[in-house]
Amino acid sequence: MIKLTEDSNEFGGYFIINGNEKMIRMLILQKRNYPVAFLRPSYTNRGPGYTEFAVQMRCVRDDFYAKTFTLHYISDGNVYLRILYKKQEFLCPIIILLKAIGNFSDR
Repeated sequence: MIKLTEDSNEFGGYFIINGNEKMIRMLILQKRNYPVAFLRPSYTNRGPGYTEFAVQMRCVRDDFYAKTFTLHYISDGNVYLRILYKKQEFLCPIIILLKAIGNFSDR
């Protein structure tokens, strides 16, 4: 490509179409510490009661360690947190996690 007068330091991603410059940005990772809502019909295949609604967040610490958490909405009104640990998937009701991190009674 350099022989064709292409810049060796240019990453690419833009094209000129009909005289207009078009940019293509490859989306590699989700934005850090920002929740994104999804509506995916494939989520209903996860099990009975699952809906197509979910919220996903990629949590990144200051040392760049990242984990992705997904909240799944269930048709009976419950919300489950999907946690991946050592390549295993765990689904935990969000109400149990909220009770575990706070000092609240059931009353």
